[in-house]
Amino acid sequence: MVIERAFSVKTVGLGLVKDMLDDLPKKLMDAFTEETREIALNVVREAKRIVPVDTGYLRSQIFVREESFNKFEIVADTHYAGFVEYGTWKMIARPYIRPALYRYSVSYGRKILDRFQRMIKGYYR
Repeated sequence: MVIERAFSVKTVGLGLVKDMLDDLPKKLMDAFTEETREIALNVVREAKRIVPVDTGYLRSQIFVREESFNKFEIVADTHYAGFVEYGTWKMIARPYIRPALYRYSVSYGRKILDRFQRMIKGYYR
């Protein structure tokens, strides 16, 4: 014996939920880019703080360049920046970019996850 039951469910307010969910990926990517930009700027500030200074030119040439969507490059735009960072056979290395990157790379993943969690929780309130 086959028993067929037909029923219908009417949902109210799902349009708002659908709109929020459709908008969520863009907002998450925007948040990801914003956090990445903030980390890159923090790395530059730290590098400028710890870079060895003679004339101050190297310090003045450290900046962030946005390469493409969510890709940021930390630049030290002098011909001798790499010599200072990595040293030469005549000069000991005095790193400033790598320590700054390390300092902020540790917290980067946690900041992204925290931000995403806050955003997603905000959608479900």
